[in-house]
Amino acid sequence: MDASTPGLNTRTILKGQSMFLDYIEVEAVVLQAGTEAFPSRVLTDTEQLVIVKEGELTIAFQNEVHTVGPNSVALILPGNSHQIRNHSDESLSYFIMSYRSKMPMHSNRGETGGGSFVVDFENLEFYRHDKGGRRNNFDRSTAMTENFEMHITTLNEGIASHLPHTHAAEEIILMIDGSAIELINGEPHSMAAGDLAFLGSMVPHGIRNTGKGTCMYFTFQWR
Repeated sequence: MDASTPGLNTRTILKGQSMFLDYIEVEAVVLQAGTEAFPSRVLTDTEQLVIVKEGELTIAFQNEVHTVGPNSVALILPGNSHQIRNHSDESLSYFIMSYRSKMPMHSNRGETGGGSFVVDFENLEFYRHDKGGRRNNFDRSTAMTENFEMHITTLNEGIASHLPHTHAAEEIILMIDGSAIELINGEPHSMAAGDLAFLGSMVPHGIRNTGKGTCMYFTFQWR
């Protein structure tokens, strides 16, 4: 994204490489009312995950146009034209994760998995359980990953989601509201709304709600 675009402000939260990714960057974006983030464009060697924080985001890709609100997501695959706009009268804030695999890109795998798409938070079913609940965003292969899975957890007050554990997939936790402690390799890290934790492959981790009432957060992992 071009940070010099009028009405667009960006801040880099995370940038670097990982075990599975040759490049990963997460940015926080604020887009003023009635402006576009960029003209229609096509990603060539990266994928992008967009997560709406506040406001309404309008995204056009191929022949589809979607307007979605907070906690909705979009996954944009290489080769698909797309554009992001804020058609509302209020500012829009969102996160955007751009990434490229260390392995060769598989465009056919991404299209077979479903191509680019949008998930509207308002249409997600809430599955309640004894620790809180869960909303499933997607679980699929992409052009850049063998598997990319994303869900939203609601965790009851004082509850740990699970004991510290490891898995091969890399993972990001993005807090939506409330507060929590993320234990990473034995070290506690306080998290509040808007905070992000990157969890490397096979790094022990676990999360516990430390606030009053429920907390809610995105979990997304890939390999």
